[in-house]
Formats: sequence, C-alpha cells, structure tokens
Amino acid sequence: MDSNNSELIVNNFKWDTEVTVITIIGTVILMSAIISVWTAKWPIGTGYLKYLIIMPLLFSILYTASSTPVKLKFDGANIVIKKAIGRIQIPLSQIENIEEISPQDIDGSIRTFGSGGFFGYLGRFRNDRIGHYKMYATNRKNLLLIKTTNASYVVSCPDSSSMVNKIRASLIKQ
Repeated sequence: MDSNNSELIVNNFKWDTEVTVITIIGTVILMSAIISVWTAKWPIGTGYLKYLIIMPLLFSILYTASSTPVKLKFDGANIVIKKAIGRIQIPLSQIENIEEISPQDIDGSIRTFGSGGFFGYLGRFRNDRIGHYKMYATNRKNLLLIKTTNASYVVSCPDSSSMVNKIRASLIKQ
C-alpha cells in the first residue's frame, strides 16, 4: 500500500442509540426463535424442518454482524471501510467527489438489500437525491457521500470534516 503516515486518518465507527436498540432487540428475538424451534418437539420424520427454519435465522445474525463496519481509514491512496470480516477499498483514483451530507439527505431512502439498523445501516439503498448507493453506517449523523466512477457510498464518520478536507487535498495533488 502506497501510504504516507502524514495522510493517515482512522475513525472508529460509533453506534448510535437506534442501532444499539435495534440490534439488541433483533438479536433477542432471533435467538429466542432459534431456541424455541430447536427445543420444540417435532413429529417423527419432520425434524429436518427445524434446520430449515434455524439456518436462515442464524445466517441473518452472522452475516449482518460480519458486515458491520468497524473502522474508516484514509491512507493517502485509498479509503478503506474495515468491516468485522473483510473490507471495502475505494482507490483515490476512482473518487469523483466526497461531501458531508445530513441525515435528511438519506430520508425517504428505500432499502433494496441490507439492514435498516440491525448491526448498522448496511447494504444497498436508493433515494431521489443520491440515486442508488451502498451504505455502511452505524450512526445517521456525520455522514459522508463518496461518489466514485462505479458506485456511490454513504458512510458514517465521527470526524467527517477532517476526512473530507484530507481526501479533497489528496484529490487535488493527484
């Protein structure tokens, strides 16, 4: 990675109250359903059905938890969204624009695939202002809109002004 330490910015994603509450309630409901299905007495020959019910519930928890954004990093060459498992790397060369947006800018968004608060706002969304976008946010405040040649991303960033200024300065140098 071609990075300059003076350009390194790292922000940890912070969960807002809404994400925390939705995640706790959702996890309790899904785990209760899994335990209920697992401990239920099934008629002979139908025990396999419990696995057909439990697997999607368990997958929902594990997949969403693994997609939760943990850190947002800019190293001078890339914006990296570090997730619990994996990462998304956005090369500086593909960034067309980066700007701070308000929570109202994502109001009216329709979730086409993803989570609307369970372990964060994750996945694919669309609205009239932004169009189609991918969101990785755990807080609906301090949002950044990153437009690239291929996609648009909305991420939460506690130090959004510094991040935007540093990236814009790097874009000008490019």
